[in-house]
Amino acid sequence: MKPIALLVLSVVTAGYKVSSRVKGCRGGWLEFICQYPSPQARYDRIDLQLPNHLKISISQKDAWEPNGSVWLYHNTSARALRVALRQLQSDSSGEYECKFHPRSKRTEENEREVEVEVADCLTTFEQTAYRSAPTTITCSPPEGRKFFCKDKESICKEIVLNGTHTNTHPNLQLSISDVSSSDAGVYWCGLESGLSRASITRTQLQVEDVTTVTESPAAGQTLTYWLSYPDGLPIKKFLCKGADPSSCQPLVSTAQPKQSSRFTISDKKEQRNLTVTLRQVAPDDSGTYWCGAQSTDARRSDRFLHRLQLTVGPPAPTGPSVICSEPPAPTGPSESDGDFWSALIIVATVCVPVTVIVFVLLYKRKIT
Repeated sequence: MKPIALLVLSVVTAGYKVSSRVKGCRGGWLEFICQYPSPQARYDRIDLQLPNHLKISISQKDAWEPNGSVWLYHNTSARALRVALRQLQSDSSGEYECKFHPRSKRTEENEREVEVEVADCLTTFEQTAYRSAPTTITCSPPEGRKFFCKDKESICKEIVLNGTHTNTHPNLQLSISDVSSSDAGVYWCGLESGLSRASITRTQLQVEDVTTVTESPAAGQTLTYWLSYPDGLPIKKFLCKGADPSSCQPLVSTAQPKQSSRFTISDKKEQRNLTVTLRQVAPDDSGTYWCGAQSTDARRSDRFLHRLQLTVGPPAPTGPSVICSEPPAPTGPSESDGDFWSALIIVATVCVPVTVIVFVLLYKRKIT
């Protein structure tokens, strides 16, 4: 669904009332701020009247106070009432009134009216990240000031950019390096305008383990390895290169097996085994490779099965030209710790033709 302009803030002053209008997405959240009508005044009580005429009085200061899907924060330093509407629904639309009751009877009561409109504009996505690998969360909001935040105790805490998170415009990409279990959760992408902000994209991030193998062939050698996969995966499997699986560069797939002359991937569906071959590797081939299954659901990320850390050394003066890994046992994948993957046993060994040559040489030596 295409995003829409979410925040339209127009201020009209009419006596003691100030009106504004904001928009949010159904299933998302929306925040707006009612500033003190008079910065110098003191207020005994602040109420929020909902569209159904129910009135909520805030009793705490400088702390979030929940009232169902409505959260209030009386910010005394900013001299304002912060209102958060969670899980927006159709009945969230309507007029909200912030009512300020001053201590002094000489000061009139003041109201700030906010008209809320809820539309079907929320984009949702389920993304899987892998422990110790980087991942990137992306959203493409319309023009405006964009931000990322993460759910924490029913409030979306804005992410402070540091060494592990980067914010890239205009696509708004949030990169997380060295993913751990603490990175799992719900991330929101949103727009901010004036005294309001609203979510437009919801990403549920899951963190899983992935089998990782390290290989160090010499330049010019060919590397072949096998891996098993669980039942129920999408048909199209692929090989890509890059540290971040969410943005790695595709090299070859089972749908286009002749896409590359040096990289091949074949799928034995009956045994649920993949065979991956990297021919005549060069130093530039060093890096991280991922085997994955392409998602058929636009709301879900691809599923990755295996990570290969490849370091290509200088050409070997002698030795095998082909390096093979041991194929998985014919019994198929086993289940461990809730994961369907069988442990991949990678053994650096020579392939059958090279082994035969070695035996022939030993046999001749024995005869002489």
